[in-house]
Amino acid sequence: MPESSEQKTLNSAADSRLVAIRKELNDVYQANQRLADDYDAAEEKIRELESLLAHEHQQHQTEQNQLKCRNNDATQQIERLTSQLSETKNRCGELEQQLAESDRQLEGLSQTVDGKERQIRELNSINESLQDELKAAKEENESLRSKFLSQDEQTQQLRRTNEQLIRQEQSRECAANDQTLNAQKLEKTIAALRTELAQAQQTAATSSQLLESERRRLEGLQSSNQQLADEISKTRRECERLGISNEHLIAERGAHNGELVSLTRQVDNLADAIKLLSEQLQSARGEIREVRQTHRIAAAGTPENALAAKSSTASKGSGSKSRTSRKRAKDLTCIEGIGPKIRDILSAANIHSFADLASTDAESIREILVAAGPRFKSHHPDTWPEQAELAASEKWAELDALQEKLKGGRRG
Repeated sequence: MPESSEQKTLNSAADSRLVAIRKELNDVYQANQRLADDYDAAEEKIRELESLLAHEHQQHQTEQNQLKCRNNDATQQIERLTSQLSETKNRCGELEQQLAESDRQLEGLSQTVDGKERQIRELNSINESLQDELKAAKEENESLRSKFLSQDEQTQQLRRTNEQLIRQEQSRECAANDQTLNAQKLEKTIAALRTELAQAQQTAATSSQLLESERRRLEGLQSSNQQLADEISKTRRECERLGISNEHLIAERGAHNGELVSLTRQVDNLADAIKLLSEQLQSARGEIREVRQTHRIAAAGTPENALAAKSSTASKGSGSKSRTSRKRAKDLTCIEGIGPKIRDILSAANIHSFADLASTDAESIREILVAAGPRFKSHHPDTWPEQAELAASEKWAELDALQEKLKGGRRG
């Protein structure tokens, strides 16, 4: 049966519409592919920036730990040297006190020796005078003996005088012996005092040597302290330099974070654009199905049948999603806002069915999406458990009514 002009017009319009839709679909597919490539490149750049930031942070942390260790070692060494310096000062003070005490004792011994020597000189002078008197008495006795040998009385008198003189001489000799013994004792005492004086001088010399060695050690400690002070100054300058490097790294990190935020925003914008293109693609597919249905019915009957088919197609369009949902009743992608990638993410979190999704609250789903990466933070799973519950109960009409009110998984 030959086609009428109206049918040809409809067929021509349907073909041209189909060609335009196919062209739009091709453009959408290419744009989607470009967006996916841009998104992959952005993700790669984000990973490189994160790796660079982690490496710089780890290097900076290592340098800070090394500086802390070196600073702690220097502080401990300073404390040890300070303690040694304090001990050395205390030891020097004790040695100086001992030296002063030895000087005082030496001075006292010197005074004692001087006094004993004066006493010895006095005793020697007394002994000499006694010896002179004894010699004079002996000479007088001899003169008296020679002078009065002829006279008995004189002899007796001389004998008595001689005896007296002998007794005086004996007493003087005893006194001289006592003085000699005292002088010997004094000499022994002086020798002992001289020995003590020599020992005190030797002790003073030893103390002086010890004091000199302690002073040299103190000078060495002061030199070591100065070296440590120089090293601490050098370490502080290095810390200041590293502090400047740290500020530079923090500034670079802030710039990287800003770039990362910008890239995240670009990714979110790309995700929104992809979502919009997906919606346009679904709309275009629905229009293609309508045109094909109209074309088949128009080719089979009259224009009245074509108009009826068109109205029937329009009335069945609302139920197409329900049929699609029934065909994939176990696929989570029939939930508004869930695509293949999010379905795989939920499956990795042990959410495989509508019942699993319905028993999971929206906050837990949001945590799963955040853990999957920054590109999934823009999704809103607030209505996903409610949709999953309707799908699990196979309430497709209610699910379709709910999804007509949603936009990207959110209530408009």
